[in-house]
Formats: sequence, structure tokens, C-alpha cells
Amino acid sequence: MKWPEEQVFLAVPQLLPHYVNQTRILAADRQIESAINTSPPVTTFKHSLACRSVWDAKNARFDNCFLPIISVLPGAVALLVLLHRVLQPLLRKRPQWLKPFVVEDIDDSDLIQLEKRKPFSWKTRLLILTTIIGLVTDLVALAWPRPNFAALLPAISWLAKVKKATALLFLIIDRPRSTPKGVLLILLSTAAVQLTLQLNHESNLNVQDIPGVVAIFASFAALAIILCTPFRNPDLPHDDISPPSDKPTNDLRSPEDRLTPWQFATVTWMNPLINIGTERQINNEDVWKLSYQFQHKALHERFRELPGSVLRRLLKANAIDLIIICTLGFVEIACSKFKIVYAGSAADSR
Repeated sequence: MKWPEEQVFLAVPQLLPHYVNQTRILAADRQIESAINTSPPVTTFKHSLACRSVWDAKNARFDNCFLPIISVLPGAVALLVLLHRVLQPLLRKRPQWLKPFVVEDIDDSDLIQLEKRKPFSWKTRLLILTTIIGLVTDLVALAWPRPNFAALLPAISWLAKVKKATALLFLIIDRPRSTPKGVLLILLSTAAVQLTLQLNHESNLNVQDIPGVVAIFASFAALAIILCTPFRNPDLPHDDISPPSDKPTNDLRSPEDRLTPWQFATVTWMNPLINIGTERQINNEDVWKLSYQFQHKALHERFRELPGSVLRRLLKANAIDLIIICTLGFVEIACSKFKIVYAGSAADSR
């Protein structure tokens, strides 16, 4: 059926504006799509918060828009450690139920010796040296092989660079002879993030990656030094504590009270007792005394000193453990409720 010429002539003016609008919309969509495909990825903090994907399952690495959030984590940890240091006088006045239940008794003469300013030990000097190397390589990465002053503008970059400066400040002021837990947290997060960012590169290593690689080695070297530093101050008397490598005896306390983080994590201090067990039956005289905070006499006397009813004393004595257990329970419930699973392969198969 053919349209009369009069009807076609009348319909064209009515359909023409609609056709022009549709053409403009399609052209605008093509321009937007072309701009998205050709423009470089934006790595600002605002863009990272709008990231739809954290993990690239196809390439088995983090999405590029999520990398700025990862890089700021060590700086955030450093600021939290610094805040803890500033609030230390207030934390000493915290409620009794938030403090350790049993604390080892130390003579006043030993406390006076601890308060005296000690010279830098060789471990502290080596730790300061590796931290300075890591801080310098972080700064060199901003100007080599060509200046990158744009990275100095956002506050997020300063937050990421303050981490090693904070660790260096603590080392110089405290001159630690035992494990510096705050510095350990800063360097641990720094090494993990630096290694993650380096492995997330799409290309192989080149000249521009030299400062980053040196910073990673410096961070892991500093971590190795801290892991070999004892938890307990070596200046405290330790005649009644068994060395981790000596033969177990019932006359000395457990080596747990003078371990390093590495010995604690690897449980190598149990090797002497295990060796005895492989040769013969273990007797009472072959086992150390319990650590001070687990000895029955200290626990019993401390529990009797607490005021209130039995239930109230139980809550005070175990408050920290109850908080940890309840927190872990809530996390487990939340994970099972939301069914957090890896669904990358299922999404790719679609």
C-alpha cells in the first residue's frame, strides 16, 4: 500500500525533529565512549572511592583505580601509631579491666636503670640505617628519572610518605632495645603494600622501578632486624628465665618470657623439648615452669585483690579476652551472613 504524496509531505516535518534528536544522542554517546576508551586511567582519591571493582579476576591483580587506597594504608597505620603515642598519658589512666591482669613485678632499682638513656645498640643503628634508606628512596621516586611534582599536591601522597618518617622518629627518640611494636606495624604494612604495588605492574621491571625495589628490600631488611629483637627488654633481670635454645629444666621459667617475634612465630623455642620427647618419655623435671602471667600463685593473689562479687571479678579478670572473642564472633557471623565468596571465575564465565 502506497502512501499518498500529501500524507508523506505532511509527516516529514513532524518526524524530522525526532530524527535529529536521536542522531544527536547517538553522536554524544559515541563521543563519551571514545573518550573513556582513549583517556588515561584517573588515579585520584575521588575516583578510587567510586571504584566498582577492587580485584581484577582476569589478570589476578588489584584494579588500577583501587591502588591509591592501598598505597595510603601504611600512612594511616603510621598516623594511628603516632596518635597512640600522643595519647599514651591518657591510656595509662584507662580502667583496670582494660589493663593486663597480671604484670611481672620489677624492682625499683631495675626501673631506675631502664629509665636511664641508653646508647644506641647495633640493632637500633642498623634499623635506623635501613629506615633512612627506605625514606630516601621514597623521596627519590618523586623526582627520578623525571620530576613528578604533581604527586606532592594531594594530601594522600603526604599521608603515604609520612610512614617511614614516623618510624624513624620513634627509633631516634626511644632507642629501643626490645621489639618496637609501633615501628613493626608501620614497616610491616609498608613492606606488604610496596610489594603489592610492585607485583601489580603490568610490565616488567625497568629503570624507573629501581627506587621502589630498593625501598622494598630496605623495608624487609628492617623487618628482619625487628623480628630478631626480643619482646622483653634485655636489661631486665632474666636469670630465672630459660634461654630458648637451652635444655629444658623445671628450675627455670618458660622461654616465652624472652622470645623474639621470629621465635614466637616459628615456635622454634619448643625444639629442645621436642628433641627430648623423640628420645625418651618427658618427665616433670624436663618441663619449664609456666610463664609469669600463667603461674597459679600470681593469678590467685591478683584475683583475691579484686573487689566485688565473684562474677564482677571474673569479668574484670577476663575483659580483654571476652572483647577479643566477641569481636571475632561478630566478624564470623557477618562473613557467614553476607556469604563472602570468590565469584571472579563465575563472572568471567558469563
